Amino acid sequence: MGPNGAKLSRTMRINRDQAAHLGIAAIGPPNLRQGDKESLFRRESVDGFLFRGIFGQSALEGFEGKNHKEVLARTEQYGVDYRSPQNLTPLMLAAFAGNLPLVEALLARGASLEARDHAGRAALHWAIRRAYRDAAFAASSFGAVYDLVALPSFDVEASGRLLQIGREMGEYFLFSTLLARFDEVYRWRGGRFGAVTSEFFVRPPFEQFPEVVVKSARKRRTYVNGLLARNEPGSGYVPNRQLWLRESFGRYVPNGALSIKVAGQDGADTWMPLHDVMNLAWHESHLVSGARGRLTEAVDKVAAAG
Repeated sequence: MGPNGAKLSRTMRINRDQAAHLGIAAIGPPNLRQGDKESLFRRESVDGFLFRGIFGQSALEGFEGKNHKEVLARTEQYGVDYRSPQNLTPLMLAAFAGNLPLVEALLARGASLEARDHAGRAALHWAIRRAYRDAAFAASSFGAVYDLVALPSFDVEASGRLLQIGREMGEYFLFSTLLARFDEVYRWRGGRFGAVTSEFFVRPPFEQFPEVVVKSARKRRTYVNGLLARNEPGSGYVPNRQLWLRESFGRYVPNGALSIKVAGQDGADTWMPLHDVMNLAWHESHLVSGARGRLTEAVDKVAAAG
């Protein structure tokens, strides 16, 4: 490989590593022509580079094997919820790695199930991210990990009403998956070209998810479509939890008017708008100037239309 090829390869690696560490779509080397950039973006979204390995090997070092003494030693030195350079706690990394003994050990030491990363994702959401990208994990240890890291419920506020979403409800998994995989609608820096649809949830290996995650009767596309429709503002379903907005037929975006109760930095519960929890401004800061489909604009438009 010549010097230009080596430079390009290194640039691609740096951009990919940065994107992987942040959990966003790969952004491509800046010295490519526009057409080449578009080709790279498209290839990344099809080949799934980011989704085959969210982290570099160094980020998961010590979290995947049976010997996790070093991880536990670091929790004694820095605290059980210390943050990695990617702003992830040991429990998030262990959940993503599917390391059930380590998850159990961290929880026994008091690891927080409510700690969130820069995009509002907790350990539960990192386990879900791994399950959608790894069929073997989905069919093996995912259920046991999910059972440990999923809170019994979470609370939302919609149109002045306080509502509790319990683990036994279908909305629990769909909303958690929305938080876990939200970044996937931003695969192109040119803008948001997608939204949440039933396919977002039911694509493989969804059918392999264990009963503790999704009951078999709820793995039908018609059920997911119904669940989406009955939880949008304007639906006559009672109680309507208004978890998302319908952007167009079968296409949904997070409801910016929704608030969710989260643990603050001091550990005390606090109410935050969903868009702030998801750090929407951070997500969209990676888009180019003039990018289409910015979610804030879409939500405002849909909300104004009623």
